[in-house]
Amino acid sequence: NMARLRSSVFSVFQFDLLRQLLCVLVAVCVLTQQSLADQQEFLEDFLKREYSLVKPYRGLGFSSSSQWDLMGTAMVTPDHVRLTPDQQSRQGAVWSRIPFVLRDWELRVHFKIHGIGKKNLNGDGLAIWLTRDRMENGPVFGNKNQFVGLGIFVDTYPNADKTHDVSKTSDISVSPVLSLMFSV
Repeated sequence: NMARLRSSVFSVFQFDLLRQLLCVLVAVCVLTQQSLADQQEFLEDFLKREYSLVKPYRGLGFSSSSQWDLMGTAMVTPDHVRLTPDQQSRQGAVWSRIPFVLRDWELRVHFKIHGIGKKNLNGDGLAIWLTRDRMENGPVFGNKNQFVGLGIFVDTYPNADKTHDVSKTSDISVSPVLSLMFSV
């Protein structure tokens, strides 16, 4: 009788433990599903597809239905957008065809500047333009120097004039330099 009692208590204990684990598993699945749904809703609410340049980059700039135009040496693959090759004096750009009309917005940019040139000397930099006029070629990071809008500049070229006086005896070169210009 004692063996049978132990066996039935163990079975009840196993069943109770199994039931508790199942409840925890169901709760985790429900919470995970809710979290994924919340994340998807967040992305749909805040990611404006017409202004977003995201993978895969298919048909970018090549079709009349594309929301983006390519300029200069810009090249597109399904995995990345290359603005310029690793060669001197090259310019490339991607411009949106859709006017920017959002009142409140956030900009997230992921980029990589690289090449096989000298150490830390890969191009002059890049700019992100939010301007009234688009595709206006010029001397300021590929755009005209008189513009209406916002320019965000990442200057990667280690110019001699980009130094910061740390003490009276030494200067430290500052590169890259991030700057912003707003013009109305």
